[in-house]
Amino acid sequence: MNSGSDLVETWIPDGGFEIQRRKVKSADGGSVVTECLVPKWSNDELTVDRPLHRQSCLHRVLAGCHHDQIVAMANNYGLLTVSVFRKPEPGKAVRADMLPPEPLDVRHREIRALRAITDLWDSGKNRELVANRITERLARTTFHLSATPDGAGKIVLRYRPVLLIDAIWQQFAREVAGIIDCARCPAPKCGRWFLRGAGRSDRQYCSPACRMRAWRTEPHRD
Repeated sequence: MNSGSDLVETWIPDGGFEIQRRKVKSADGGSVVTECLVPKWSNDELTVDRPLHRQSCLHRVLAGCHHDQIVAMANNYGLLTVSVFRKPEPGKAVRADMLPPEPLDVRHREIRALRAITDLWDSGKNRELVANRITERLARTTFHLSATPDGAGKIVLRYRPVLLIDAIWQQFAREVAGIIDCARCPAPKCGRWFLRGAGRSDRQYCSPACRMRAWRTEPHRD
């Protein structure tokens, strides 16, 4: 049974997200009006996506996300802490008004926490604190578990976190445990995070195009 991170689904409106003030539940059980990420048009359709299937190092991408990149990142990967919990009927469109608003302060808090822990890990200091923080965070994770036949007479167990942010923390845990190896492409005008494949720990660039661009910009001796 794998980690299930790459199976996590998000829902992205065809017209993208924007920031609006909405009433949401507060931590004390009341309500508060605050800035939230919401679909631009309530009658828009939602498209399902699997962000970690496309970007396995999304924990690194999110940790480096700045305030002016939040909307663009939501448009690309979906919301972190909310999802569509009712399974749509096959063949029917999913309307954007089914997607709950995501408060910006919640997203900022998640980004700060992830940035702090990835910086601590990269510094090589206090590995025990890193392990404890990951354990505390993953202990709150809610996940779906299903048992399905594999067609060969066996039952396959599959699980996946419900929310994208939980899958992102799970992916960071996999990097810390040495299961995956994330690297940042050093090629000019790139900087993209990518996953080094098995047996390719010496891979430096995310693509052959970046490797060639870097080679062309390097000073060469005669």
